[in-house]
Amino acid sequence: MENNANFENWVNCWKESSNRTSTPEDESRTAERWNKSSATFGIKRGGEKGPKRTDNVFELIKDAGFNPEGAKVLDIGCGPGRFSIPLAKEGADVTAVDIASGMLDRLRQDAREENLSIDVRELSWWSADIDELGFRNKFDLVLASMTPAINGVESFERMIACSRGLCYYSNFVSRGRDPAHEEIRKLLEKDNVNEDEDRSRHRHSHNHSHGPGNGLFFPFMYLYLGGYSPDVRIVNFGHRMEMKPEDVAERAIEMMSRDRILDDGTKDLIRNYYLNASEDGVYKPKSATYTGMMVWKV
Repeated sequence: MENNANFENWVNCWKESSNRTSTPEDESRTAERWNKSSATFGIKRGGEKGPKRTDNVFELIKDAGFNPEGAKVLDIGCGPGRFSIPLAKEGADVTAVDIASGMLDRLRQDAREENLSIDVRELSWWSADIDELGFRNKFDLVLASMTPAINGVESFERMIACSRGLCYYSNFVSRGRDPAHEEIRKLLEKDNVNEDEDRSRHRHSHNHSHGPGNGLFFPFMYLYLGGYSPDVRIVNFGHRMEMKPEDVAERAIEMMSRDRILDDGTKDLIRNYYLNASEDGVYKPKSATYTGMMVWKV
């Protein structure tokens, strides 16, 4: 009885926390925000695709006993296919879902170029009906990697209900905040940005130091109190690495463009900031970010 009470109290705690930190952003605005960055998301300057960071994920799920050959996989918040593409290459039957059509267009294009068959669906996981979709207990592996598609208890439970084997989830443990972000924000306040809206967005970002409404903390405790035994790995995201100022500037521009339209003058302001804050052509961030990965059997 005590364990049931602990679990119920934790669920209520998570719901209340999600209500406090969530924005009233609706699904159409979320899709629009991610569509804005879909063309460049996960791609380095010059068109080179950035590291996919799939090795650690694949090592974790394979250590848990997952064999991709012939397995049915659901990739929630798949984006441009960071995991869907390599899993399909290894023989998995992949269903990839995302709310952003631009992300899915990139996934489809890459799948065609690789001659891969992936079931790509545009939908919001926040309101998905998994019974209508035929997803309940259908998949050998369900992934949700660093995605706002899992925005609280309901969407997390919906994820678990789709698996008949393994689930994989990752999110931030500690999201370092480089002081540069605050200094750039102050500079942008002098631009033609709605200050009330910007202050609201800034407050919201502080509420999310551990991730978008969940981090790793809430889902892990949900699993622990619910009787699961997830295998957990904590990874240094590497934000202490030295970077070229032009690379970190373009990354900042991409992230800020998800919430507002940046004109050329604003983009130049951001680029000049990182250039002036660099020494000998190198920018050194002053914060570190850690992420967590979990895999568990349903």
